[in-house]
Amino acid sequence: MSRSYSPWVAAGVAPAFHDTATLVDHELDTAIAATSPAGASNRDVLRCRRDLADVEYVWKPPGAGSVWQPGIPSLMGRIESHAH
Repeated sequence: MSRSYSPWVAAGVAPAFHDTATLVDHELDTAIAATSPAGASNRDVLRCRRDLADVEYVWKPPGAGSVWQPGIPSLMGRIESHAH
């Protein structure tokens, strides 16, 4: 299975949720871009956001508009703990 995200990008997204239960699109994209390889395009960031949602690392409740929430807590915790 090929994904455009990597564990360090996923680990970089987790801290963005430490002080808030939700992020809007541009906040999530900023967290992804901050930990993406240099030169990552907007398309790369959007692909990574989609990939993270596909594996339920983040999710957008129905009718939530641009609001994202953390996905499976055990997955986020596991990835974050292995990043340290």
